[in-house]
Amino acid sequence: MKLRKGIGVLMSFMILGSSCFVCSSCEDMFTAENHLVSTGFAPQDSLYNMMGIVKRMQKLVDRTVLLGEVRADLVNVNPKVASSDVQQLYNNNISEDNVYNKPSDYYDVINNCNLYIAGADSLLKSHGSYVFEKEICAAKSFRAWCYLELVKIYGAVPFVTEPVLTADAAESIVSSGDKADMKQILDFCINDLDMYAYKTYNNGLRPKYNLQYMDYSFDNFFIPVRVILAEMYLWRGSITNNRADYLKAIGLYHDYFCFSNEERATNDRSSFWLRRKPTSYTTSYNSLFSGGASNGVFDEYAGILPCDTTSYYGTTNNLKEIFNSQYSNNYYPWVVASQRLRDISAGQDFCFYDFPSASEKDTVYMSKDPNEYQSWTNGSMYVGDLRFCSYYEISSNEAELKYNANVNEVRVSNAKYLANGSTRTDKKLGYIGYYRHSILYLHLAEALNRAGFPETAYAILAYGLTYKVMNDRSIISQREFDELCNIPSCGLTLQENNYDQESEIFAKTKNTFVIWPSDVFANFDKSVPRNNNNRFELPSRGASSTKRLIAQIGIHSRGCGDTEVNARYFLDDPNDEEINRNLVEVPAKPKPIPVAVEPAAPLEYEAWLQVQGLTSGAANKAKYDNYLKANNDSLTAFIAYPEIYAQYQADSLAYQTAVRHNADYLATPEVTAKRQAHVAKLILDEEALEGAFEGNRFYDIMRYQYQENQFNPASITLPAYIQDKYPTFNGSEPWRDNMTGKPWYLTLPKR
Repeated sequence: MKLRKGIGVLMSFMILGSSCFVCSSCEDMFTAENHLVSTGFAPQDSLYNMMGIVKRMQKLVDRTVLLGEVRADLVNVNPKVASSDVQQLYNNNISEDNVYNKPSDYYDVINNCNLYIAGADSLLKSHGSYVFEKEICAAKSFRAWCYLELVKIYGAVPFVTEPVLTADAAESIVSSGDKADMKQILDFCINDLDMYAYKTYNNGLRPKYNLQYMDYSFDNFFIPVRVILAEMYLWRGSITNNRADYLKAIGLYHDYFCFSNEERATNDRSSFWLRRKPTSYTTSYNSLFSGGASNGVFDEYAGILPCDTTSYYGTTNNLKEIFNSQYSNNYYPWVVASQRLRDISAGQDFCFYDFPSASEKDTVYMSKDPNEYQSWTNGSMYVGDLRFCSYYEISSNEAELKYNANVNEVRVSNAKYLANGSTRTDKKLGYIGYYRHSILYLHLAEALNRAGFPETAYAILAYGLTYKVMNDRSIISQREFDELCNIPSCGLTLQENNYDQESEIFAKTKNTFVIWPSDVFANFDKSVPRNNNNRFELPSRGASSTKRLIAQIGIHSRGCGDTEVNARYFLDDPNDEEINRNLVEVPAKPKPIPVAVEPAAPLEYEAWLQVQGLTSGAANKAKYDNYLKANNDSLTAFIAYPEIYAQYQADSLAYQTAVRHNADYLATPEVTAKRQAHVAKLILDEEALEGAFEGNRFYDIMRYQYQENQFNPASITLPAYIQDKYPTFNGSEPWRDNMTGKPWYLTLPKR
């Protein structure tokens, strides 16, 4: 059944058909009619109730993105066109009556989730299954998401897990002044949802309804429980520095990405130059943000929140108008890219691995001189990383200027908020994604790095996680690999058949993080030349494979080319001379020496002829001479073998000693800490390159600051460009308030 009505009309109808939910205004943080409301409902009411929660979630779209982006450093706000509320966000001087400062809308969702959880019979079974299990899981996930957003915004908030059914109860909660901080709330929500991580199904935990909105099935409106759990463990680990939380986050991210028949890769949608010079460019990166369900949007999003495209049908969002030039804003977007974002993008090195044939190989770095890109419109945007110029387009608006002198002379198109729509129409966005897989992979890298696995975190940036990468000891050391084998899957059965010849490895890797199935995930094969389209290809799956092979690439390669061979992109800080000084040169690994066998005494000529079945003659006499020479060479090799073998042993020992020395040194806590500090900076930049405009940046920086003084040596400090944006901190010296007050948290309105 495919619905053509607006989602708001549909949901409004569903809510009217349900007795579970309370009609509420937004006057107070908690609101309820001053009479009791029935909370019991039958299984057939489930769809109405769940869509009621989804409808309330729609009101949170704009503020979730803007609060997470506009307060940070990657965007600027145009004061001539932006609303005063958005300008307050940008200046981080937010009044209590700011339209985006409404926790009551989050509590509207939370209260309706509490009502659902209280009203659903969690023990009711039908055909051996719990009738409401999926819906209860969905309601708890929505509630956890809202609470996580609230504590990211406010630091500490009232925490309620029971339905608020009367105005008196709401007043009592508000007037009490009781609040829970992030850790307290995360402790509850993690415990509340943790049981679902051990279920033997993944997407199957989301409610299934035989309905669609546009191209999207209703089950995609719900947040995957493994994703929200992983995010909460990451945040809790960030504020407590508890390694166990990071390890749990790592396992949950892995299970979500690797769940059988639902695998999610970084995929190969990227922007790249096709030649040694910046003359031929192609991109599939911007398609990540424009596809419908049939075009693979769910290859990139963990779920979507549907919105109506016109106000007539229901709840819309204004993100397209805020980030794009449109007729409604005279082609002046409210929020545009900052110089800081441009600098981060231009500061990267694009690496092109020129491999036209087996005899021709070369690594080329594209010029950092903007003058060499003059053939491209806004050529300076093509310097460095190519993601920015592929989704952010600035073009002439000459056609509109002919008719209206008040419009912007340029047109800004931000593909992240077009979703197949044109800037020439004011039609609203039809959905916003909850979590993008590329961002989740970067959060996995954060968790790995903070848990003490900087090599594996770096591999996400530079290579993409596959069986091949996990088993390359030049990428991931034996120490990290062995420790990763101790991170178990949660309710997920996974094994790698390539290990089945070695029972010890097979046993220790089964159902652990190191399993990224080789019949699913693959890196592009860069050991063979580029194809006729000047691109590398995935390896052949083989005739026996029954699964689709999906590409894993390093996230950095999405805009910077062949990062695997980029000598300017480092795991170790290139400015740290101590690491290089303590490493020894590794000699070439000696080739194995075949065992020499003493040859038998050579036969006389006549005997040799008889054995060979030959007759005497000049040709056969020459063969006999060769026989004697070979026999003599074998005897010489046999005599020399002890000396040659001794040299081989010496060379092997020298090689093994150097390798072991370097491995032992690089595995020391001091080096691991230095790598963690450097990789943390790489991840923060990558989160900017990949996630700009999406509502992540302010909170990425918040988590980054939690790392300060956590590594030894304590080389993590908040980047200078953030201090430049907020030069004072509550009137005292910069950034010394330990995450309390400005600029991190808004003041919680009393009403």
